[in-house]
Amino acid sequence: MTIRDLEIFLEVVKQNNMSVAAKALNISQPTVSHAIAQIEDEYDIILFERASKKLFLTDVGYRFYNRAKKILLELYNLDVEFKNNQNHISLGIHNGIPTPIVVDFSKKMKEQYDLDIMFVITERELMLDMLKRGELDAVLTDYTYDLEECDFTPGFRLTYKLATDKKNVDDFPNNLEFIYWAGTDKNVVFDELAHKFPVEMKYRVGNIDSALRLMETEKVYTFLPAYTIRESDEFEVLDDLTFSKKFKLYYMKDKYITKKMKILMSELAKAHYEE
Repeated sequence: MTIRDLEIFLEVVKQNNMSVAAKALNISQPTVSHAIAQIEDEYDIILFERASKKLFLTDVGYRFYNRAKKILLELYNLDVEFKNNQNHISLGIHNGIPTPIVVDFSKKMKEQYDLDIMFVITERELMLDMLKRGELDAVLTDYTYDLEECDFTPGFRLTYKLATDKKNVDDFPNNLEFIYWAGTDKNVVFDELAHKFPVEMKYRVGNIDSALRLMETEKVYTFLPAYTIRESDEFEVLDDLTFSKKFKLYYMKDKYITKKMKILMSELAKAHYEE
């Protein structure tokens, strides 16, 4: 039995017919019949039963089908990981890091080191699960994971300032509404901010990019990274109220630290996105 035999078998299951499977694979029907026979002879099993000119899996055929899918998926993943991604890192990132910073950092890594980074932005616990399963090489977050199987190195720090679109400055504070995005420091928002200004919270969004999009059209304000404010002429700081986040790069202790990971660790520690 060969890998090609497994591919042909899966196509027959998909089409419920050997002739149709042969056309789909652009091979002859005898080739399809031979592949199925090879599998059945090698394992002394019967994969299909025929009814009304269609093929249906037997019980053992169904179990074999599930195993075959897993085998071919793993082979595909091996190709992706070891053939096509020698200079590739998959990195889960915190939802408080705005896209412009991600883009700038990614561009720098590509230009200086020919290193491609695939960024995955998702929920904190899901990122951790993906890291444990090996679907992510590392996770960049301000959250502290207290796990024996993980280790971390320091990343960059972001300082967030209270800001709005320049066209709305004159409406602050009474005629602007606050956007809370997941990850905003709650002590600052609900204690210090509320003591200084009449906080009317209109939106609660999942990440800072969603907050930035709302600021384009609505009379709102929120906490933005100082880097974002400095690099754009669209925003203006409203108050000296700030908070900071120190990010860490988490990775699995039992995973070999490759050259590309060492580069990532070094550059994240050196990255400067504060004022």
